[in-house]
Amino acid sequence: MRDLPQVRLHVRVDPFTSLAVLAAQVGVRRLVTAIGGAEDIAGLAGAMLGVLTQVEQSHTRLLAIEQKLDNLLDQRYTAGLGAGTRLLEQAFIEGRQETSRRDDLRRADAHLVDASHSANTAIQRALVERLLLLVRLGLGDVAVARDSWRRFDLHVGDAIAGEFARYEDPYAEAKSRIEAGEFGAISTWDRLFATPDPRHFRAVKKVESDACAGTKDLAPLLGDAMTGALLVGATEGRPPAVPVAGTNCVVVDVPLGAQVRLAGLVATMECGPEEPVVTGWVKRRASARVALSPDRSTPVRIGIANGKPDLYLQRADRSPSNVTTLAPGQELNPSSEVSFQKEHFVRRIALEAGGVVLSARVPSFGDLLGPLNPRLSR
Repeated sequence: MRDLPQVRLHVRVDPFTSLAVLAAQVGVRRLVTAIGGAEDIAGLAGAMLGVLTQVEQSHTRLLAIEQKLDNLLDQRYTAGLGAGTRLLEQAFIEGRQETSRRDDLRRADAHLVDASHSANTAIQRALVERLLLLVRLGLGDVAVARDSWRRFDLHVGDAIAGEFARYEDPYAEAKSRIEAGEFGAISTWDRLFATPDPRHFRAVKKVESDACAGTKDLAPLLGDAMTGALLVGATEGRPPAVPVAGTNCVVVDVPLGAQVRLAGLVATMECGPEEPVVTGWVKRRASARVALSPDRSTPVRIGIANGKPDLYLQRADRSPSNVTTLAPGQELNPSSEVSFQKEHFVRRIALEAGGVVLSARVPSFGDLLGPLNPRLSR
């Protein structure tokens, strides 16, 4: 596995970039009652339309990635997705009568179900299920909405893992894109003198860039899946943090020692006490229990590491001994041990599973004395 980036967890999120942001602004209870028609939609109409506009823009960007990968979009899929999005937007226009709004939602449901039958990839399925979640909440069918949320959560995890795999191993895709003529023909000079193909480096960098762009667009989808859990009442194990897009992964801040559920993963991270090694040096072990839903599509590579606040599984931390493959339906217990000087104590541990990085802050000695001496808190 290659280096994961250093990412700061606290970032500014523009209004209405995702359902998660809207829920944070107006409250989950009010959002649920407004979507379901129990509260006048007028107060949220503009906000909902703003979210749906961003949803449509993310559709466009993510489906463009699909086409670059030669994942041809079925005409039924694009037609159903487009019609379902338009009808959902129409249902939330201010001033719509309840009967008209419910009729729009039923028609949107039918179009989106048709699109789901034609979806070929995890990204395509995730885009459909995100909309079906809202439609079915609007119709007041919480049981069916919960099923849409569950599939949405799983498909987002598979989609992020797919983009992460492209970044980790870009070479096969780069070769196929070179052969397809995307980077032009090799020059006579290079062919004559048998020099390395100059297109190779450009192609690899382009694949990595495309994968990073895909990851950036998938981060809000993971946030919407986490918010969707609140909307359907599946709150157990849902971290409160907003996902942050790294260069090639999505980072979520989670509590240490708590069981976390997202993207088809169930994980708990622990960090052992400091143990002396030699004079001035100590060691600490990070460990995790992590399971992958049997409904996820493909295995993921997992690894755990510990380090400074912005450190997420650097190359030195991810030796073959602490990186392994987790298959759907399987549970594993990865661990990692690090030695460090006492003044440079471990701040965070991180678990990476298929491009989703769970980052947990480790309490420091200063945290324990914080109430007595705030200057010692970090």
